[in-house]
Amino acid sequence: MNQVQEWFEKLVGMPPGAGHRRQMAESVFRRPSFDASVFQTPACWRRKAAARLHGAKRTDR
Repeated sequence: MNQVQEWFEKLVGMPPGAGHRRQMAESVFRRPSFDASVFQTPACWRRKAAARLHGAKRTDR
C-alpha cells in the first residue's frame, strides 16, 4: 500500500519528503480517539458520594 501511495505522489508531482512530513504532523497533532465506554455507567454511579459531617443535625425537620 505504501508503494502505491509513493507512485501516486510521484504521479501528481508531490515532493519526495512531503508524505513523511505529513505522517509526522499527523502523529503530533492527531487527537486521541474518543472513548465512550466511560459513559456506559450512569452518571449517578460515577459521582463520588457527598461528604457528610458526623454528628451534624438536620435543620429541615
